[in-house]
Amino acid sequence: MGLIQDQCGRLDVLINNAGGSHHRHPLAQLAWHDWEQTLPQNLTATAVVCAAALPLLNRQGSGALVNITSLAGRRLSIAASPDYAAAKAGLFGLTRQLAHELAPWPYGNGAGG
Repeated sequence: MGLIQDQCGRLDVLINNAGGSHHRHPLAQLAWHDWEQTLPQNLTATAVVCAAALPLLNRQGSGALVNITSLAGRRLSIAASPDYAAAKAGLFGLTRQLAHELAPWPYGNGAGG
């Protein structure tokens, strides 16, 4: 975020849109290294980037965080693996929690529930 502030002066919008899964195994057949790869890629990375952006957004008093997730985190998906669905459900929870934490900001938040 320091590079963004140095070169651009501000951060107006942060869009987190990374993710994916490399398999479609059911939980009983899931190798735990797959779980350990999917959760950081789909959930932890977003939390880390949001946490890094918050001081900059707080200092400038404006900006938006946009977290792109998946319906696999909200309902049954025949195409998603359990680790991917769990990560995306966690991303919905993280986004709602951030909306609660940031609600006093005068420019509001648009987190859906």
